[in-house]
Amino acid sequence: LQVLPARILMDPPSSEDCLRIALEDNRPHREYTEFEKATFLNLLYQWEVDDDLIIDQYMPILNLPAAKKTLLDYLTVNNLPDGLKQILNELNVPIRTFWTLTRWGYESQAEAETFIRLLRPGANKLKEALEWIGEIAEREGISPKEIFHRKDFQKVLQSEDPRYSMVRTILFALRYPHFESLRKEVWLALDELKLAQGTRIQADQNFEKDDIQVELTFRTLDELLSQIEKLSLASHSQAMQRLIDIFQRMH
Repeated sequence: LQVLPARILMDPPSSEDCLRIALEDNRPHREYTEFEKATFLNLLYQWEVDDDLIIDQYMPILNLPAAKKTLLDYLTVNNLPDGLKQILNELNVPIRTFWTLTRWGYESQAEAETFIRLLRPGANKLKEALEWIGEIAEREGISPKEIFHRKDFQKVLQSEDPRYSMVRTILFALRYPHFESLRKEVWLALDELKLAQGTRIQADQNFEKDDIQVELTFRTLDELLSQIEKLSLASHSQAMQRLIDIFQRMH
């Protein structure tokens, strides 16, 4: 280009003006993360920009609902420890996913940071884990930090290949102890039946239905007869009656 357009300002722009110009300039092609939005709103708040002005003019630029509650939520999020904000920002986690962390103490937040850095779970898995940990802690009258420090929890985190599924198993048993107890009853009963290879008994793991299904897989008549014979013996056992009773008493 031979000529470039320029705007010459007679007075130095304020910090607020600079931020507004930058936001407007990037508006068509820039998507900000939750923590970038929180940082911008916090700067405006520190510069004592009127709340109504922030809500009406700046929040729409950031694609946020123009609401007082949303502003307060983002200002609260900005108070999380820097390390925790860094990893959540890196994973681009939505605010609704990690909001419960704002209610935790600093030490519990630090433990959460370690957990997230090691497992790097997706948004849905992270939301599930944090909500369960918060609910368990509230019910037991303990801090989330104490849950992270459990031996079984630490064993997973310190293993060579920590996986969310392993953590989920621990948290599920803690969050739903009665439900987990019922599942163990079912597993024990199924184990005691000693069914032939190829015979499977299936039941609803969520106990929403009381029907029990039997599946037979075979290639020869002998295999079929062998399975039927063992199934017949199992049907008269205490284990089978116990299995039926578990689902009957749930309905």
